[in-house]
Amino acid sequence: MAMKPLIISSAAAALLLCAAAARGRSVLEGLEIVEGDKGGVEVLAVAPGTPAAESGLHAGDRITAIGGAEVKGLDDYVRLSKGLKGGAGGARIDFIREGAPQSADLSIHSIPLREKWGIAVATWRSAKAGGEGAEYWLEQARTQMRRNERRGEGALGPEDYGKAILSLFTALEANPDSLGAAVLAARQYGRLSGLYARKGDRKKAVWCLRRALMLYGNSIQKAGGMQELALVKDGLQEMRKSLAGME
Repeated sequence: MAMKPLIISSAAAALLLCAAAARGRSVLEGLEIVEGDKGGVEVLAVAPGTPAAESGLHAGDRITAIGGAEVKGLDDYVRLSKGLKGGAGGARIDFIREGAPQSADLSIHSIPLREKWGIAVATWRSAKAGGEGAEYWLEQARTQMRRNERRGEGALGPEDYGKAILSLFTALEANPDSLGAAVLAARQYGRLSGLYARKGDRKKAVWCLRRALMLYGNSIQKAGGMQELALVKDGLQEMRKSLAGME
C-alpha cells in the first residue's frame, strides 16, 4: 500500500505515541500512524495492551473518522486526538480494512483496576489530575451513599448509585489495594441490580449482579483478616434482596 512520506513532527509524534498527557490518557494511545495517499491516516503499528489493540485495530487499517468527525489527513487526526484526552472515556473509530468500511469502539480502561480486580472500567476522571488521593474519593462516595440513605430506596435512580460507584472506582485507581473501596463498590452494584430488577430490566440487573460478584470474589481472595471477610459477608447478604427481586 503506497504511503506519503512520514510527516509527523517531533511534537506531533510525542502527542500520538505518548498518549498520556497531564490531563489524562487518550483512547488513541499506542497508535503509530502515517498520512496515506487515499485520504485519512494509515496505521503503521499498534502497541499491545492499549485500547486500540483491544478494539481490534491493526497495521494497515486506514482511519477515516473519529467520533463521527471525518479524518481527511494528519492534521485532522492530530486535532481530533487532542480532543480525546482527559475527560473522554471513549470514541468510535471508522476505518477501511482491505477495502471494506468497518468501525470500532475504543474506551480507556483503568490499568490498575483491570490488573488488580479483573474488571474493565473506563475512567472519566483521573484520581491524580487534581492531586486528590484515595481517601478523598472514598469520602466523596460515602457522602453520596449517605445522601442516598436519607432519600430512601424508592426515590433513587441509577445515576444516584452511579455517582458513588464512580468515586469508589477513582479511589481504587488511586489505591488499588483498598479492599474497603472494592467492597463498597460491590454493594452499590448489588443495590443497583435490585433497582433494575424492580423496574423489570433483567438484562441490566444481571449485569450488575455479575459485576458485584466479581468484586466480591476478588475481595475474598485479597482479604487478610476476619474484619475484611466480615465486610464481604455483609455485602453478600445484601445480595439476597437483589436475587429475590429477580425470581
